[in-house]
Amino acid sequence: MANEREGRGLKLPRLIGGAATSRQHTAVKIAQRYQGDVLHVLDASRVVGVVSDRLDDDRAEALSKRNDADQQRLREQHEGRQAKPLLPFADAVANREAVDFGEPPVPEFTGVRPCEPTIAELRELIDWQFLFLAWELKGKFPQILNSPVAKELYDDANAMLDQIIAEDRFTAKGVYGFWPARAEGEDIVISPDGGDVRLPLLRQQNVKPDGRAHRRLVDYLVP
Repeated sequence: MANEREGRGLKLPRLIGGAATSRQHTAVKIAQRYQGDVLHVLDASRVVGVVSDRLDDDRAEALSKRNDADQQRLREQHEGRQAKPLLPFADAVANREAVDFGEPPVPEFTGVRPCEPTIAELRELIDWQFLFLAWELKGKFPQILNSPVAKELYDDANAMLDQIIAEDRFTAKGVYGFWPARAEGEDIVISPDGGDVRLPLLRQQNVKPDGRAHRRLVDYLVP
């Protein structure tokens, strides 16, 4: 999309965000493909401040300069990391994690099962720490509730949950399952419904101190 916008001569700023993105990925992979500003925004709760700065001429210029300098620093950091030596793959495999599996556990079932908890049941499982992180409030839950601002936010969220539960506004549905899986060479092979699905994976190849294994997820499955 950056290439397409660049080809059309667009200069509108791009805001990059979401769980699969990062400041470094934005600086290295996207910003250099587009002449307009490309800003990484951690999540939707941060967009308002960035757009507010962009709409003010003086703050927009300062934001652009800070962003350019930050992205250049991130690109230099990335190049420095890329220059670090990697262990040959065969040596990394030879230094794999040695796992004593013993008798592998047997799940109570294989295949898929539905899961339909009530919102009230799910409420007991909420990790409230992430609510405060999204609002850029610092502190650990529940100690953070000593802050009047955090307490107000927490009370508002619980009032909304009370309303959702009382009015039965949402239904939660999910599935979970277990399937036979094994290690084959450097791959994981899962066997749902009798067929095989092969998952190729990466192994750590960075140089490590003596005694530290070069891990790969496949090391933790029975061959």
